[in-house]
Amino acid sequence: MLENEYDEAKWPDLTCFRKACLASDFTTMRSVSEKKHSWYKNENPDNLPMDVLATVAKAQHYAGKNEKEALSRLVESEPWVLNHPWTAQRWLPISQAAASHGDKEMIELMLELGADPCGVVGSIGEEGSIPDMARWGGHEDLAEWLDGVIAAKQTENKARVGQRRVVAPPKRTSQVPCLPGDVLQKDRKFLSADAFKRSALFLKSKARPLEISRFERIFEGSPIVDVLIELKKFQNGDGGFGHALEPDVRVSESSALCTSIAFQIIRFHDVPASESLVLQGLRYFAITLDRSTLHWRIIPETAGITPHAPWWNQAGREAEFEVFSLNPTAEILGYVLDYGDSVVDKGVISQIMDCVIEKLKSLKAIEMHDLLCCLRLLEAKNLSPTARERIRGELKRLASGAVAKDPEPWKGYSLRPLQIISNPDSPFMHGLEEAVSLNLDYEIAEQEDDGTWSPTWSWGDQYPEVWPEAKSEWTGILTLDKLVTLMRFNRIESSV
Repeated sequence: MLENEYDEAKWPDLTCFRKACLASDFTTMRSVSEKKHSWYKNENPDNLPMDVLATVAKAQHYAGKNEKEALSRLVESEPWVLNHPWTAQRWLPISQAAASHGDKEMIELMLELGADPCGVVGSIGEEGSIPDMARWGGHEDLAEWLDGVIAAKQTENKARVGQRRVVAPPKRTSQVPCLPGDVLQKDRKFLSADAFKRSALFLKSKARPLEISRFERIFEGSPIVDVLIELKKFQNGDGGFGHALEPDVRVSESSALCTSIAFQIIRFHDVPASESLVLQGLRYFAITLDRSTLHWRIIPETAGITPHAPWWNQAGREAEFEVFSLNPTAEILGYVLDYGDSVVDKGVISQIMDCVIEKLKSLKAIEMHDLLCCLRLLEAKNLSPTARERIRGELKRLASGAVAKDPEPWKGYSLRPLQIISNPDSPFMHGLEEAVSLNLDYEIAEQEDDGTWSPTWSWGDQYPEVWPEAKSEWTGILTLDKLVTLMRFNRIESSV
C-alpha cells in the first residue's frame, strides 16, 4: 500500500510523499507538493490541506493492510474519513479492503462504523462497485455477500419512504404555545402523512445527496457522519465551501456565502468544533477577513464569470462588495464566537461586534438578508449578554417592518414570518402570532402535488441552460426546510 516503493523515473518522490503521509510529516509533504510533479494532481485532486490528505491516506492504508485496530482508532477521532475518496480514482477504504485482502471481518467492521457499500470507484470510464473490487481481487464469495448487503440496504431505503412515521418535534403539542391565530382558526391545517411521504419520496429520489442525508438524519435518526460526508464534498482545500452549495452561485471557488451556509448546517446538526471540517472552515474565515474594513466579502470576483443569479452580478457594483455589510459579516461573527474565537484576535472580534451594533443603530429599516444574518448571530451561544440585549433590542425595532404579514407578497420573493420565527419559542413572536399561524397554513397549502415546494424566483433570461439545475437544487433545499419548520410547529400529522 502506501509504504510501497514506486519507480522514481515514472513517479519521482511519490514513495517519499506517501510515506510522509503515513508519518504525518507535513513538512515533507508540502516540500514534495511544491515541486509540482505530474502525478500530484492525481494524488490530491481536491487540493486538500496536508493534514487532511494524510488522514485520508492513512484510512486507505489501514483498510488495505487489514489493520482493524488502527482503522477503528482513526475513525473514532475522524468519522468522516471512512467514506472520503482518495486520489482522482476516488478509492474508498472499503474498496481497498475488498480488492486487497478481502477479509470479511474487516468489511463487517467498516460497515458497522458507517462505511457505505454502495460507492463507485475507479477512473472515469473504468468505474466499478465495491463488489466489483472484491471480484477484481479474486474474492468471489465476498463479492456475492456484498451484493446481498447492497440489495438489502436499497430495499431498506425504499421501505423508509413507504413506511415513514413522523418523528415528533422537540416539544410536544401540549408544550407548544397556543397562538392567537390558532384560536381564531379552529380548522388550522396540518400536513397529512401522505403529503409527508410524497415529500420524502421526492427528496430521496431527486434532491442532492446533502439534502437526502440531512432528511434521513432529522427524520430517521441516521448517523451524523452521513451529513458530514456529503457536506465535505463542497469544501475546498482552503477550508472554505463553494461548488454551488448555494445554488444561485455556481463558482467552485470558496466564498463567505457558501461557507456561512455550511456553518448553518453545522450548527443545526450540533457538529462539534473539534471536527476537521469545522476547523478548516474556521481557518478560512480567519484568512479571508478583511481587517481594514472588518468584513467578509460575500462572494469572490470569480463568481461573476461563472453562472450565477442576476442579483450576484458584480459589474458596475464592485464597491458594494468591498465595504462593511451585515450580510454575511454578522452571521459569520456568531460562528467564530461559538466554534473558534481563537482563530481571530479577540480585539478584532470586539471591533466587528461594535460595527454590527452601530450599523443596526443607524438603520431606520433593514434589508431582509441583513436581518436574517443578525438573527443567526443572536443564536450564538457565546454571544455576551450585553451584546445580545443590544442586538435583540435593535432587531425588535426593525424586524416587524421587514416582514410581509399577509399572503399576497408571499407569492413572490419576500420575507415571510416563518423565516424570522423558526420555532414557537422565538423572542420575536409577540405581535406576529396571527401572521405565523397564517404562514403555516399557507405553506401547507402551497405544497405541490409531487410533495415539493419550489423557489418563487428565477434567473430570468440569464444562464437559461443552468437555471433548471439550480431550480432543482433549490427545490430540494426548500422542501427539506418546510418539513423542518412544520415539524417544529407540530403541523405534521402522524402516520400512526
